[in-house]
Amino acid sequence: MQLTENAKKVLESRILCKDEEGNVTETPDEVVERGVGAIADDRMWENEFIDVMENLYFLPNSPCLMNAGIPGGQLLACFVLPIEDNMESIMETLKDAALIHKSGGKQN
Repeated sequence: MQLTENAKKVLESRILCKDEEGNVTETPDEVVERGVGAIADDRMWENEFIDVMENLYFLPNSPCLMNAGIPGGQLLACFVLPIEDNMESIMETLKDAALIHKSGGKQN
């Protein structure tokens, strides 16, 4: 994968898996493989996904890159929650939003 130095720094600081001491434990190619393994619902598409991502034709959003292949990791960046104009609905939606926020960070 051809990446600029800035892109490598962003990947290392935000996307690549790290150990307990904060040392990077995967390469950019490995993050692509991890992501593809989690999102390709059919083995025949894995090579296509890898080609598209390694050639930088398309990269998924940050939550998908960070969390794909990690147990409990959120892959979505946007959520739309239903809400009605009453206290019960407002509080239930607030609870749902808090749970989404809690699970949206990088899981280790």
